Amino acid sequence: MILCSVSIMNNAENNVKAFVFYCVFVIDFAAIFVVYWRKQYKERVLLEMGNWEFGILVTSAVLSFIAILLSIFSFKYNKNKGKIEAAIELAKFYETLITDISPISYVLQRHPQLYSLINSVDPLAMNRFDQNEFEDIFNPEDMDILKEHFQLFDFDPDIIEEVYLLFGRTLPDSVTDKGIESEKRNLRIRRFFRSESIHLLNKLEYFSMAFVHNVAEDDVVYQSLHQSFIKTVKLLYALIALRNEPPYDKFYINTIDLFLSWRKRQEADKDKYIKLKEKVQAADPRPKPKLRK
Repeated sequence: MILCSVSIMNNAENNVKAFVFYCVFVIDFAAIFVVYWRKQYKERVLLEMGNWEFGILVTSAVLSFIAILLSIFSFKYNKNKGKIEAAIELAKFYETLITDISPISYVLQRHPQLYSLINSVDPLAMNRFDQNEFEDIFNPEDMDILKEHFQLFDFDPDIIEEVYLLFGRTLPDSVTDKGIESEKRNLRIRRFFRSESIHLLNKLEYFSMAFVHNVAEDDVVYQSLHQSFIKTVKLLYALIALRNEPPYDKFYINTIDLFLSWRKRQEADKDKYIKLKEKVQAADPRPKPKLRK
């Protein structure tokens, strides 16, 4: 989080520098225009300093103008390069998240009724990620099932332990201690899974922050990561929405913003593909095969 915040501050500082460069550029250009093209000013300057000195003045102004242009181009190049490098680093960070995403996703899959319910929702209905929207999307019976799992975290502890072992993740000894009562042990396993889910959301928020605030270039990673990111946020929709009870003070706002941005882009790509496919089919002179009855 700290590294991302520093990057945002540096980006703001660079924007100030760019603004100063543009201001100096405008002032220099205006000075050259006024002195050279307005006859009365040009004659007054020539009377005071002579042609040779005036030539030096104009040359200096032109060189300053060129230097400022080069500075602006250099700044833009370095800024874009920095955003690309930041995106590559975040892609590497997301790679480490797969070890967190995979077991959580598989635990949800091992609860078929819950998993089917989550996947029955159109992602286009997920916009505000708050409790009011949650109640608009799901009926009371479905809400009870989701609250049971994402508020009380009443998941099957045996499935949780089995899945994490499957992915090479051993639960802490304090969680799986065989010497404690069965109920306490199951409660600890559920709390562990809740902690892992919240921890994943915090990491996704860190990942999203740089792209939302334009510190990193999302074009670099979009094609590789958008499907995994959108699917993961959709799976955890209920967990986010149920934590956002007051709509004015939300958790995970950067994750939500990036989800909405990439979902919109995904839908636009889908529409382009459908239109292109229809255009190709319309231009195909071959007769369409008849379907057998």
